[in-house]
Amino acid sequence: MKVYYKIGIFVILYSLGLAQLANAQEPLKYTNLSVHFIIKDHWVITQKYADSIAKRESEFFDRLIKSDAKTIPPQPPSVAVFNRRQTTHLLIKPEHFIFYSIRNEFAKDSTIITDVSDIYKIDRINKKMSRFYPDSFEFYTDEKDFGAGYFGYKDDNRFQLIEENKNKRREICGFDCYQVIVRDTNTNRPVEMYVTEEIILEYHPVFNVKKYLARYYPLYLRFYDPEFPNDYYRE
Repeated sequence: MKVYYKIGIFVILYSLGLAQLANAQEPLKYTNLSVHFIIKDHWVITQKYADSIAKRESEFFDRLIKSDAKTIPPQPPSVAVFNRRQTTHLLIKPEHFIFYSIRNEFAKDSTIITDVSDIYKIDRINKKMSRFYPDSFEFYTDEKDFGAGYFGYKDDNRFQLIEENKNKRREICGFDCYQVIVRDTNTNRPVEMYVTEEIILEYHPVFNVKKYLARYYPLYLRFYDPEFPNDYYRE
């Protein structure tokens, strides 16, 4: 057994025969393997970013008041400041995917009552998703197509390719990865990825976009505000 550790949104693989995974010459389709991915999620919003938003909104409402606008919308709530971490476990089996998250690493100051999220199972054959609620120990028997909804495939047109930088490379979990930059049209912000062409897998719990998964698999992702790259980001 080997364990690879990398800072960022990183993956630890637990499996027998990991050497063949990392050293394979052809892309790995994971159709006959049982693999355990662990994804570390770090989401930060600092006070500096929150203050900048508050200042921007204050200036906007000052202009509205001075313009004698007849209708002034209510001010939105202030931006929350936090530094959150969670671990998502993705179990890949020939017949299905199973994934769940552990929030805040059971931190003592966590305000989240249930640290373990609901457990989702995706059938790779019929493309249906089922759900288990640990809190109430109930199983959601009405299976839904995982191609839709929050965990389903995202619109191929949502993320526009900006550049592929094969000269910028990282080794992540034994895989040779290169940088890809896309733009999220929903937020008009960039997303930095480091991807490998050695893995071909039809599902990604963070970046589930078919047209990109057909080409490579992201092992690192960073969503950020380019004006505040160190004050608003999720990686």
